[in-house]
Amino acid sequence: MTKPEQARIHNNGDCHASWCGGVGDWLQIDLGGEYSVSAIHTQGARDHYGYVTMYTLSYQTSGGNSWVDYNENGIIKVSFDN
Repeated sequence: MTKPEQARIHNNGDCHASWCGGVGDWLQIDLGGEYSVSAIHTQGARDHYGYVTMYTLSYQTSGGNSWVDYNENGIIKVSFDN
């Protein structure tokens, strides 16, 4: 397993220099305040070894105690990327 700090766009290196999560793994990112997120970008490893095939997004507001799955019309949004 690699460190979450390596989950950066345009990270130079192969899969071992990027964040390589497995099924069920997640990244938790604290934006330091409340923001409107309008896009999410994923990128495969430079050596084409690892890449995202699908993901979901959950969020928590400041002071919130639980995570909320992002949904559209009550259906959890599953994104297919790369």
